[in-house]
Amino acid sequence: MRWHADDVAAARGVSTLSAPRKRTVVARPGNRLQREMNRPGYRGGWLVYSNRQTHVTLADVARLYNPVIQGWWHYHGAFYRTAMLSIFQHIDRALERLARRKYKALHRRKRASARWLDKMRAAAPLLFQHWQRTAPTSE
Repeated sequence: MRWHADDVAAARGVSTLSAPRKRTVVARPGNRLQREMNRPGYRGGWLVYSNRQTHVTLADVARLYNPVIQGWWHYHGAFYRTAMLSIFQHIDRALERLARRKYKALHRRKRASARWLDKMRAAAPLLFQHWQRTAPTSE
């Protein structure tokens, strides 16, 4: 037996007197994507291992992760661009951790590492895919 929409709404205790709403499906990145990108087995781990390797350069990290960032942007950014901003901020925080581990002068200095990353972004704005897509942040 097929249920009519009014029967289902009545069973849920919802009134159907108002005009029917248009339903859209939005493929938004949510907690699942955030968990997925932090999983160590995902594409070699998302900056999980590279922020512990102090011999890698920022260009090496960009070369490794730009295809992943670009894929996320093309898939999730087409539908829900604002949700991508938190993912891009997560990537920038991971790059700051990399800088704090790589350079002794930035060790235990979060603001200094954020300023360092802003300088790198100003010097090479095309280095990372997400830097090309968003405006620079200032503190």
